[in-house]
Amino acid sequence: MNNVKEVIRKKRIAYKNKILGFVLKIILLTIILYIISILKYRFFTEKISKELKFITNSFVSSSLTYQAIDLDKIEFKEFSQIALHANKMIEKVKIKNKELIELNSHLENMVEEKTNELKRSIEYTKELLEYQDKFVKNAIHEINTPLSIILMNIELYNLKFDKNHYLTKIEAAVKVLENIYGDLAYIVKKDSLVYEKGMINFSSFLFDRIDYFNDVARGNDLQIEFSIQEGIFVFFSETQLQRLCDNNISNAIKYSYINENINIKLHKKDNTTVFEISSIGDNIKDCDRLFERFYREDKARGGFGLGLNIVKVICDTNYIKIKVTSNQNLTAFKYTFNGEMY
Repeated sequence: MNNVKEVIRKKRIAYKNKILGFVLKIILLTIILYIISILKYRFFTEKISKELKFITNSFVSSSLTYQAIDLDKIEFKEFSQIALHANKMIEKVKIKNKELIELNSHLENMVEEKTNELKRSIEYTKELLEYQDKFVKNAIHEINTPLSIILMNIELYNLKFDKNHYLTKIEAAVKVLENIYGDLAYIVKKDSLVYEKGMINFSSFLFDRIDYFNDVARGNDLQIEFSIQEGIFVFFSETQLQRLCDNNISNAIKYSYINENINIKLHKKDNTTVFEISSIGDNIKDCDRLFERFYREDKARGGFGLGLNIVKVICDTNYIKIKVTSNQNLTAFKYTFNGEMY
């Protein structure tokens, strides 16, 4: 029995040793597998990181050079698919960029060509304007002489003989032409001449301008009525004052209904001088545009649309307030001269 017990004890010890050895082997194998898994994880992590870095750098490079990503340097299938789609996108961008470069080059050529054409056009326009300026100056100079001769001979005829109805019509037409001539001469010379100011008896000056246009008004079956306060003086350029008065009187005659009166007033109000002219005719549709250069509401009446623009420039230069009203067929222009300036 003792031998049997000893054998059993030894067997138990041997069995325990086997179990312990098996457990130790399992633990060792687990450690080895763990180490292997860590190493494999680090290997793949580094490889993935390297490929990601490669793809990122390739994207940066491609944005500048449009160079495709090298698929042979990518081992992971998933990354290869991403890189493949990226290459397609890069190729499309490359094509579009090439088209844009060609378009830009074409546009640059077109812009350069159009710029050269514009320069030639500007030079040609400048040359034409110089010729036009010379022509206008020469034409104005040439027109002045026959106009003066016609008016002088009409005056001489009127002094020697009774007034002739037909000659009165001619005189009215010539005075209209002379007013247009005055506007053109003013436009041509205004930038090269300094219009000196002086004290002008506005009352006497306006009497003279009304007397000048009386025949024109009568030739249009109109009557000029006036109320002029005597002894009103303004510090002004005589040439500019004449353009202001003549254009307003001439326009009133041109656009007034026949057999109506044109009313002209000049008076002092507080510390200002007020010049007003009114007439009966078609209402002005757009008072704001009335003083624009070349603007004409009634193109059938002729004219160049220069007169009131000249008036506006003169008024702006001399701080004269303008007020225009037009309703119920009564149109009135009111010019207020600031008395503190005189």
